[in-house]
This record gives sequence, C-alpha cells and structure tokens, in this order.
Amino acid sequence: MPFGFFRKVLARFCSKIDVKNLDVEIKERTSMPNEDFSEVNGTPDFFDVQEAEWHARFPDKNIRCNGTVTRLVRLAQHSRRRTERIFERYGLSIGEVEVLSAVVRSPDHRLQPKHLHERMIISSGGLTARIDSLEKKGALVREPDARDRRAWILQATPAGVALAIEVHAAHVRDEERFIEALDSEESVVLERLLKKLVLSVEPEEGDPGAGDL
Repeated sequence: MPFGFFRKVLARFCSKIDVKNLDVEIKERTSMPNEDFSEVNGTPDFFDVQEAEWHARFPDKNIRCNGTVTRLVRLAQHSRRRTERIFERYGLSIGEVEVLSAVVRSPDHRLQPKHLHERMIISSGGLTARIDSLEKKGALVREPDARDRRAWILQATPAGVALAIEVHAAHVRDEERFIEALDSEESVVLERLLKKLVLSVEPEEGDPGAGDL
C-alpha cells in the first residue's frame, strides 16, 4: 500500500505530526532485516502507523510499543466479527453457541448449568437468557436432576446436537480461511507460540471471561 495513503490519513487526524518524519519512521520500521518476511515488513500495518505517530509526536521520549500484543488484540476483534456473522446465519449468538456446544460435548449431551462456566471460552454471564433462548429454539430441554430436586439438567435435543456439529464445522472452515495467509509450517509454529503464551498467562490471570456475550 502506498505511503501516500497513510500520509493523507494521518494528516487528517493528526495535523500536528511532522508527516515527512512520519514517512521516515514508517520506512525504518518496515525495513528491518528479516529475509523470511521481507514482503510483509515492506507493507506497514495499523501498528506501524500508530508507533510512528508516537515517535513523530514525541521523538525525544523513546516510546516503545508492543506489536505482538497489539496485533493479537486487533486479530481478536476481526475474528469476533467474523464469528458473529457465521453464527448469525444459524440464528445464534456467540453466547448461545458456547452454551450449546458445552452441553453437546458433555457425556450423553447432558450437563448441569452450574458446570457450564467450566466448559466455556467466554464469560458465563447471562446464562439464563441463553438457555431460555436455546430451549425456545428446540436445541435444549431442561430436565429435573434426580440427585437434587432444586437443580436441573440441560439436555441437548437431537436437533440441538446436529445444529452444534454443523455450526462448529462452519466456524472451523472460517477459522482456516482467517489464517490462510500462513503456510502449514507457519500455522503450526504460531499455534505452539500462542499456546505457550496462554499457559504462561492463565495461571496468574485466571479465566479472562469476555463480557456478557
């Protein structure tokens, strides 16, 4: 993408930035020696532009930015939007898919609601509304818990099981398209590195949740 494009955008929103120096910052940022990724380093992304803005506005502060985390956040935002579009085709929200999938993955497709949070990626907030919605759609039924009169068991219906499998397959296909810029070796390396980060962070941070989706 031409540097002129970035110059126009940044001039519009950051009129006080020295755009000439900004071009230099971006070029220096994206010309770092890396023979394996030279074609990527030659094209600035949003992070390169943001970092260059910091450097151009505060040249004497030596402000550093973390491209790894910032880009992970950016990718998560893109991924969520894509996931929402996929699930909307089936009339489901992300939260509903999480609940249904958790039940379907359980033995005999049965699960006590109190155990849902242990099997979900996102926050367990708003569970009652999600369960009610899935029950209305015929994907789940509530059954009395024979071991606890005050409790219920969530049972996935045959239609719910079939729906969960179909939605999961569509989601995985889209995830594969999402990372198709990587070859198979790069994908494996990235997955291992991300797993290493997850395992290093979660013992200290715990379950991050994701809001009431």
